[in-house]
Amino acid sequence: MRPTFSVLVAAYNAESTLGEALDSLIAQTLREWQAVVVDDGSSDATFTIARDYAARDARITALTQPNGGTASARNLAAASASAPWLLALDADDMLLPEALERQAAFMSENPGFDIYSWALLLQAPDGSRALWPVNRRHSRVESYTLEQLVGANIIPAGSVTAAELFGSLGGYRSVFLEDYDLWLRALASGAHHLHNPEPLAVYRVSLSSKNVDLVQRTNGAERILSDLADSSSISSAQRALAREAARRHRAIGVRQRLESQLDAGDCSKIRVRYLKARRAYPNALRWLAGAALIVVSPRLFAKIAPRARIDVANIETPEGMSLGDAWDAGCGDSHS
Repeated sequence: MRPTFSVLVAAYNAESTLGEALDSLIAQTLREWQAVVVDDGSSDATFTIARDYAARDARITALTQPNGGTASARNLAAASASAPWLLALDADDMLLPEALERQAAFMSENPGFDIYSWALLLQAPDGSRALWPVNRRHSRVESYTLEQLVGANIIPAGSVTAAELFGSLGGYRSVFLEDYDLWLRALASGAHHLHNPEPLAVYRVSLSSKNVDLVQRTNGAERILSDLADSSSISSAQRALAREAARRHRAIGVRQRLESQLDAGDCSKIRVRYLKARRAYPNALRWLAGAALIVVSPRLFAKIAPRARIDVANIETPEGMSLGDAWDAGCGDSHS
């Protein structure tokens, strides 16, 4: 029987978590699925584990390639996919047992869309779980627009994409936030999205995740949004929104570098960088107060100013940033 979903698993040095991810697939109440695991040049036993699972379950295929990054590995997996729907599952994440069955039912009840997302549970390093907070603002069946997605990536990881749409977009681009980039390009091309508010997957928050690197995330978002702003397939108003969002991410990057510099005790050119980071401080009065303080005493500013950071262990939102800004991959992957 043709599978309903092809699950794309990019795995890099994932020997400690890949088994749990694949076990969560094998435990699915919906039996018609296919999984393609691509070992992306790991130096550990990742490929051996994938190959062993493939030997035990014919629905799993194990491939390997030299290290090329998440987008490359997922694209290779997609090239071997045969289902009409593609689902990217990170090698350190898991599906709840009824995830595929429940999502297939949701899609059947709500036909005509190209991307179907679902709510996520975040699993902290101590094993505790909580609903991804962005979904508290979107706790109903809802179709996200391009304008919403430009403002913040509110599509969670593990969303289901039509294979036909994926092919027409050329798959993932080799950018840092490949999920976010794919969804923006999809909506810009006229694709339609629908969100299922039921939590069906578990995203493992890890200190080793590439998403801990705020600088790379903001730089990646700036590039993706700048590319979107240059697109001729969207309206002038949408291009203006994308351009402004890119500037905001650039400012957040400047703020992060400024704060790292202050933490290192370096106050050189700090006033100029603070001015350039204006868009990264959403509270104008607080920013003005900081400006006055930094003119008088950069060192005092360094001691008392709040930082834009993520406490991954406690799953907290950075000061002055929405959760969508903080997790711009849409709770993107931890693959590197």
